[in-house]
Amino acid sequence: MFGSFFIKFLFTGFEYITTAMAMAVVPWVFYAIDKQWDVKKTVRSVAAACGGVLAAVITGVLWLSAQHAVLKGSFREGLEYIVWSFGKRAHGLPQYDYGAYFEQRLQSGQWEVIARYLAEHAFYVRHWFDNPIWGFVSVINFRFCILFFIIMSYVSLTLKSIRKHEAFLRRQKALVWTLWMSLIAPFSWFVIFKGHSADHLHMAPIIWYMPFMLFGFILTCSACWHLIKHFNDGFKDLKI
Repeated sequence: MFGSFFIKFLFTGFEYITTAMAMAVVPWVFYAIDKQWDVKKTVRSVAAACGGVLAAVITGVLWLSAQHAVLKGSFREGLEYIVWSFGKRAHGLPQYDYGAYFEQRLQSGQWEVIARYLAEHAFYVRHWFDNPIWGFVSVINFRFCILFFIIMSYVSLTLKSIRKHEAFLRRQKALVWTLWMSLIAPFSWFVIFKGHSADHLHMAPIIWYMPFMLFGFILTCSACWHLIKHFNDGFKDLKI
């Protein structure tokens, strides 16, 4: 966990750092439920994962501070830069002046920022269709995806044909829990780094896929695969 996360830091720095941190830990939720780990093993595994990630972040901070120390001759100035940069991307810090451009972004309302990202396009293929009806359904935003995943979660946990298969039901439960725990990843950036989110609508929607949308696709495909198999088996029995 430490090695992989530190490599991420070397290539992309602290970009989407909270999202990446949550994304690195979320899969342990799936394994804990699917493999039926006891509380002790779950806590130990999650703690180890969190420890590796946090150690990599701390090392990254020290690494960046050391680079600034070489350039400016002061380790403290490196830490000051990191604090200033954090405030510029988050909610601002009263002791710093960020200029009119960034101040305007920092003053954006929290719900205003979240609402803008909920309304962003998850899929946009309208240019493929001339028919206005198909054009309407060819644009899907993240708000709709969340609603759709809520429905698929309900289906996965309540469908009788799924509940008959204990192992498959447990895996679906694991996917449902993992899916909704993974929502912490994108929201952590939208909330903590509000300033950056308000200014980067052209690129930040990608964090919906880190990994919330990914697990949503997995849950949906898993449930659909079961339904297709269930109806196919029923059709075979009917033929016999």
